[in-house]
Amino acid sequence: MSRYFHLAGIVPIASRPTGYNLPWDDCLIPIAPNYFAIEFAIFQAAMAGCETIWVICDPTTVPLVRKRIGDFIYDPATVGSKRLSWMPDKHRRLIPIFYVPIPEKESYKSSCLPWSIIRGAKTAHEVCGEISKWTAPSRYFVSFPYGIYDLKELRPYRRRISSKNNFTLTHQGDTVFTGNHMSFTFDPDTYQHFFDNFKEYENEMSNLGEDPYLHFTNDVELAIIYKNLKQDDTEYFEPSWFYQIDTWDGYRAYLGSDEAENLDYPGALFLSYSEWNPIAEEIEE
Repeated sequence: MSRYFHLAGIVPIASRPTGYNLPWDDCLIPIAPNYFAIEFAIFQAAMAGCETIWVICDPTTVPLVRKRIGDFIYDPATVGSKRLSWMPDKHRRLIPIFYVPIPEKESYKSSCLPWSIIRGAKTAHEVCGEISKWTAPSRYFVSFPYGIYDLKELRPYRRRISSKNNFTLTHQGDTVFTGNHMSFTFDPDTYQHFFDNFKEYENEMSNLGEDPYLHFTNDVELAIIYKNLKQDDTEYFEPSWFYQIDTWDGYRAYLGSDEAENLDYPGALFLSYSEWNPIAEEIEE
């Protein structure tokens, strides 16, 4: 594995409404005291070893989500180790968080989950690739807010996630291939396959006379981007438990479970509002 390997985390929250009818984005539903679904997705990407995290969201959602999350998160692997206890701030690695709004010309796809993943990968590649070919993402890790499990079980797989092999979460036979909100990785070549599949699907809808503004506000299955894609060299990781909370019934099942009782907020060190020092402004002591 090259030392220039860049794992980019994709957190798609620009998706169809879950039906909670909240006055704010549904990704801000609590999954534990002081712990929201969007924070779970951000922390999951950090636990997976992502070097950057890209949150794809509606422009109206950015201010509130950013106020909760901030501009960066510490890498959990660089926090709490006795080996790094001397001058801990020097060793803690910051993972920048970027907020990617859906462009106005793509507003009719702003509730489409597969397109949110594609848009996130496209933006990460364009921004990082413009800096240098060495900073362009080598692989992408998709982190869903509505797929809940014990993140401590993910920690041992960090090195395998940042490798040339595909990595996919599974539980009781379900994966992202069956349309479930289960994290997975893909590389730039697979991104192109996703993009081509989605464009083919979009053209089919246009040929049928479907109104794109109406059609893409409905649920578009995640499986369409995997059409005709061979999944070779895929490593599967099955957590001890998993709940998908993108529906009210799924959310109730999770809240009533024993696992919900044991899911704890990671702590303010990881998940609290933090921002980079604004240009030309002094840092207050």
